[in-house]
Amino acid sequence: MSKAFDYLREFGVFYLATNNAGAAAVRPFGAVSEKDGKLYIATGNFKEVYKQLGADGNVVLAATKAGTLTWLRVYGKAVETKELADKEAMLAACPVLVKIFKEATNPVFAVFAIEVTKAELHKDDGTVEIL
Repeated sequence: MSKAFDYLREFGVFYLATNNAGAAAVRPFGAVSEKDGKLYIATGNFKEVYKQLGADGNVVLAATKAGTLTWLRVYGKAVETKELADKEAMLAACPVLVKIFKEATNPVFAVFAIEVTKAELHKDDGTVEIL
């Protein structure tokens, strides 16, 4: 597992920033998985974030460690995956998604693979670790 994934899981809620017709759009996410060095997130194909990711896959994820000044920023390129195995793996890794989408074949269940291009851990002491 990558350090970026480990920190996302440890920190809990993270924020996904997308391009909304030239303006930043940011929303909280909590479900994330990893496979073959890529991060995976899920959403419904009826949501604005789905449309934004389809139009421009450049994303930034950010998370903070509760009670500290430590925070994480991950840059990447998101591409939708239609692979049933990827959707099943996402549901297995993030059971909360089962409550929402029920099964991998749900037609509104969309999964995006994020190829990480850069990840930074900003620490309490002001230093930055490139992950």
